[in-house]
Amino acid sequence: MTETLDSIALRFGTDKSSKHHGYTSIYDKHFNHLRGTSVRVLELGIYKGASLNMWAEYFGPESKVYGVDRDLRLSRKMEFLPNIVRYSLDISDKPALLRFAVEYGPFDVVVDDCGHINHQMTECFNTLFPLLSPGGVYVVEDLHACYWDYAGDGCKEKQTTPLFTETIKDLTDSCIGRGKFAGTGEWGDKSRRPNPNKRGGLALGGSFGSPTTWHEENLESMHTYKSMCFFYKQGVSL
Repeated sequence: MTETLDSIALRFGTDKSSKHHGYTSIYDKHFNHLRGTSVRVLELGIYKGASLNMWAEYFGPESKVYGVDRDLRLSRKMEFLPNIVRYSLDISDKPALLRFAVEYGPFDVVVDDCGHINHQMTECFNTLFPLLSPGGVYVVEDLHACYWDYAGDGCKEKQTTPLFTETIKDLTDSCIGRGKFAGTGEWGDKSRRPNPNKRGGLALGGSFGSPTTWHEENLESMHTYKSMCFFYKQGVSL
């Protein structure tokens, strides 16, 4: 019998297991079909390295698992499986993060389990989600941390950094907004669509004016759970 993701997580000691956050049952729903494939996985935030081994064993030897962290010293005592690559990188350095993603990607799965700071969550998402492979998925964990004082400007009453949960709400509009051009089934530039206010125009039941946004075109779906959210990019995955 194939070992479950939660069993693997418990064996390696990652806090994604049912003993801690309980993320493994959700991950298994989304990723089980990728087991035994050549999926390319990137995790932001290594800590001691337990979750990297969990992913590498769960997906199998054909997969490639990358882990980045500003400081790799906490993971130096961990023995890693051969399909794992660790990389020293400060994710707040956007040019360096972009260079890394271009060199080692495209990734099929990205998991943000890093600094849990709102502006970092947003910057990493904005940088990496467009570079996912078609049908790829971007996951942000520990969303409860968005509301912690240190995740913003140190004092919530004076916080000026937008919460990443607000980004999720905005992206919900983009995801649902793909259907606002009712009548054609196309997602092109809505500024070129017939305008019912003009002579000879055809009323399609949609809206008109500004061009379609990138996320309206490319965000296929979103799945929100307690403390985590999955963002799927348009396209066909593995």
